Amino acid sequence: DLPRAKEFLVKATSLKPDFAQAHFLIAQIETASGNISRAIDSARTTAFLVPNDIGVHFQLGLLYYQDQKISEAKDVFERAVGLNSSYSNARYFLGLIYSKEGEEEKALGEFRKIQELNPGNEEVKKIIGNLQAGRDPLSGISPPGPAPETRGSTPVEN
Repeated sequence: DLPRAKEFLVKATSLKPDFAQAHFLIAQIETASGNISRAIDSARTTAFLVPNDIGVHFQLGLLYYQDQKISEAKDVFERAVGLNSSYSNARYFLGLIYSKEGEEEKALGEFRKIQELNPGNEEVKKIIGNLQAGRDPLSGISPPGPAPETRGSTPVEN
């Protein structure tokens, strides 16, 4: 019962405005309800309250990316990688953003680091090959498969 859960969470945040977990759960409920802009607002509040939580930054970056706010997504993913240089999923989306911006060497750098951290990941190998060949990084990956930002799981295990 997402509406009722949201009602309780909103009440919790009115009583305790710095309740980061409640703001984060509201962001997840808004995402599930298709309210990306409201989800972004709640995720931004959460990131403000817990500025060193890389998971929160990843979720905020992903929401920006889904909402085509690429500059904001880039800033947040760069922050997540700054907090944890081994955070492959933040690097993955950062690499896609760099490629969109025409910064192919920076994109390759991100995906090579991911490959170093996840040597068996076939998708990352294909992305590197695509970038080296001057193709879109997701050529032959999405489609036919779903776009990385719409998948039910993260693109990289680590």
